[in-house]
Amino acid sequence: MNATVIDLGDDASRLVVDIDPGPSAATSPELDARWDALAADNPRLFNGRILAFLSADLTRARLRVQVDQYKRMAAQNHDEPKLTQFGVTGVLTAPDENARSCVLLGRRSAATHIHPGQWELAPSGGVDAPDPGTTHLSISQISDQIERELAEETGVATTGLAPMPIALCHDPYAPSMDVIFRLELDRMPREHKTTWEYDQLIWIPIDGLKDELDIRSIDLIAPSAAVLRWLSWL
Repeated sequence: MNATVIDLGDDASRLVVDIDPGPSAATSPELDARWDALAADNPRLFNGRILAFLSADLTRARLRVQVDQYKRMAAQNHDEPKLTQFGVTGVLTAPDENARSCVLLGRRSAATHIHPGQWELAPSGGVDAPDPGTTHLSISQISDQIERELAEETGVATTGLAPMPIALCHDPYAPSMDVIFRLELDRMPREHKTTWEYDQLIWIPIDGLKDELDIRSIDLIAPSAAVLRWLSWL
């Protein structure tokens, strides 16, 4: 399925996410059965609170989401209306020893529910649902999430980073809607930690990125490929 990138333009810095209370906690027996089967097959799955994307009004720099359950997204029937997770993705760059600008990619482990074994822009993840009663999140609070994802998934220190929102990306397969952030490091980290989410992390020079992906036989997920094409790097 094709992914879509939406430029946030000059209003990105004033983006606000409005939060609806969300549906009741009740689920159907059919959905519960599908979830139980998924969880039995993958013990890593956890039914936490998530934010589900509802709509965007970029003329007003507003997004609308609702609080929901992860299992309602993971176990949804494809014949039902889509529940779309609200997330973040980072385009993290750093110079290598030859001063070439490189971008970080991560290979999703076999334990991940969506796109296992494929590569993506790292870090990436769902936005945590805030405390009950929270009615909106600023773009600054959303950028805190991408910094947490970066530290948790790669071990890269986030001190002094200033994540810059640049776009939205819709992945109809997941399904998800991510805020895309640019993040720049002054130097490339000497090492990374691997987690259950990423079993490998690599830096790829942006100049000649397409050739490098082909040479290394990197299977890039559609949303990451769409973002890189939008940036004119692919």
